[in-house]
Amino acid sequence: MVLNSYQAVTHFAGTNLLSQLLLPDRLTYLLVTRTGVSLVTCNLEASQARAQSGIQRVAEYVEFEEPPESCLARELVRHSLAPAKIGVKARRLPGHSRDEIVALLPGLELVPIDDDIQLLQTFKYDKIRDRLAGATCATQKAIDEAVAAARHTSTELDVVSAIISGISGDGGVPVFCFFGSGPRTVLGHPEGRDVRLERGTVWRTDVGARFDGGVMSDVARCGVVGEPNPRQERAFATIQAAQRAGFEPLRPGATAADVYAAVRTTIREAGYDWDVPHVGHGLGVGVHEEPVFSPGNQTVLSPGMVVNVEPMLFLVDSGGEAFHTEDLAVVTESGHRLVTAPQTELLRIGS
Repeated sequence: MVLNSYQAVTHFAGTNLLSQLLLPDRLTYLLVTRTGVSLVTCNLEASQARAQSGIQRVAEYVEFEEPPESCLARELVRHSLAPAKIGVKARRLPGHSRDEIVALLPGLELVPIDDDIQLLQTFKYDKIRDRLAGATCATQKAIDEAVAAARHTSTELDVVSAIISGISGDGGVPVFCFFGSGPRTVLGHPEGRDVRLERGTVWRTDVGARFDGGVMSDVARCGVVGEPNPRQERAFATIQAAQRAGFEPLRPGATAADVYAAVRTTIREAGYDWDVPHVGHGLGVGVHEEPVFSPGNQTVLSPGMVVNVEPMLFLVDSGGEAFHTEDLAVVTESGHRLVTAPQTELLRIGS
């Protein structure tokens, strides 16, 4: 099989080549065969690829002088795989790359194996689970400390800066830090602004960072500036109950759709008109991995999966308020184990 997406190469090869994300034309391929494993990468990335992965065979191409597909074709010939059937992540393989590979190696058949690879990525070894737990707990700590230090005179950017500083101090590299208050909480991914927080308004944040080994964190929290009103307390109590309901089906044999259904039932029974496409996802070197907790997803949960449960509730009739909380759990042989401690109330700033 040939893998080229950042998430797949990082997961299976142990590399962390950010150029795969930042420079999409600087492709890296992981070739796995019955006779061996090869990495195909730009010569500028080769030394890092060798050091991170431990893979002995790293084939190099010179950027702007040779297309990466030519180097991959040579490796396929070297492994006597032309002509042959090769499994690929078709949804992540650029169309021009697919055409170039087939043109270079007539008779080669590229077979999509996206779903199989995604399923393999759902299982995390102990070392990866420990890294994910450490990354997530460090991110939660940064959020908690930033909120505790904030005042009602703080700006959104003050809180964002404190969160980023806390993550960096624990060895993380912030990837996103969304923060919005008041009506801007209903935006999908609000970016913090240099505006003061207003008493009585809801705020929410969604934070992710990259830590050792390329693993990601993803934590969401919400709160209020000052003291909450009854409407805000009721809304948060609903997503808190929905998250508890979403954790209950986290056990071997249940499906991703079961988790979604549990969250949806809880929120709708509380009287809210609710329609959100998913309520959580797997976590690894990617922020959103399988299983995604969406309606109709029949992926069966199994021990070793590391997942986030994150119900959201949008109230547009109150001028615009959104409530969002997100916590990490590991599916175990007997059920699940929580990694982070879910918030039990709206987090106060300046109360």
